[in-house]
Amino acid sequence: GQPHIITADYCIAADGPRSQTRESLGIEMDGPGTLGTQLGIYFHADMSKYTKANPNILYWVYNTDAQGVIISLDGDTRWHMLSAYDADSVPFEEFTEERVTEIVRAAIGDPDIDIEIRSILPWRMRAAVAQTTKVGRIFLAGDAAHTMPPTGGMGMNTAIGDTHNLAWKIRAVLSGYAGPELLDTYQVERLPVGTRNTFNSLENAKTMMETGLAGILVNDPEGFANIEAPSGASLRATLGEAASRQHDHFSFDGLSFGYTYEQGAVVPWPGAERAWARSSGRWRSWSCHRGLRCSRGCHWSSRDSSPTDQCPPTPSAMDGVSCRY
Repeated sequence: GQPHIITADYCIAADGPRSQTRESLGIEMDGPGTLGTQLGIYFHADMSKYTKANPNILYWVYNTDAQGVIISLDGDTRWHMLSAYDADSVPFEEFTEERVTEIVRAAIGDPDIDIEIRSILPWRMRAAVAQTTKVGRIFLAGDAAHTMPPTGGMGMNTAIGDTHNLAWKIRAVLSGYAGPELLDTYQVERLPVGTRNTFNSLENAKTMMETGLAGILVNDPEGFANIEAPSGASLRATLGEAASRQHDHFSFDGLSFGYTYEQGAVVPWPGAERAWARSSGRWRSWSCHRGLRCSRGCHWSSRDSSPTDQCPPTPSAMDGVSCRY
């Protein structure tokens, strides 16, 4: 708890969505801001008798007593539940371990299952992007630079991309084989990626709300009061159909791996164009320009090692392929 003074040439501020560094620098955020308040519950429980026959990473829960999502962290006993609550009318302090245990049991549908609550935290779902990610020798990275909804799971991927981009550039400058101007390319390269991922995640959240899958955005016990009754058959069918249409929410190869830097610390390739394209409802990169991964997760060149702009049409046509799975 004691303050420490550290002297450094550069600072990477990866201090989260409520970044004190960002605030002290006076950097504003663009975007709709807070979308809702959620309860994050990390718990241990053996749910194998319910999940073994149909294992999944994420389970939408909509019943009379609980709404939200349950996320598998290890495919076994570690779970995370997200459920919305009205912070204006229900103080967080009312969510005691006993109350939260009952919420989780209601979501699972087993009033007697053994549950070990490990963590209970409130958090606000937000969508916002910093207007700048570099002030002098200070750089914003991760949630400090772009706070996005979890609808898509892009937050960590984007943060890792930020810090990777900064790490080699700072090393190059400190080692003396690049000038400090190289660091100006961080914002040019990474801010468009962070912006795109943030607002794609926001669209996923909006789609969930529009289709009725708003358990982590809105808690509506009255709306789901009859969901388990015969009169709730239509609502159950609507939710099931909505869940099956969430392909864009979970399939985003191009967003994760297919982004490209069109300017910054790159030598433009003649004829290169933006490689992010939507195909069959899924984000993929179909371009094989230098510096991009092929849509099948492979970096390749033709047999004579000359660069090509055409992806091989089938795996059998891929000469000289070095696959990364």
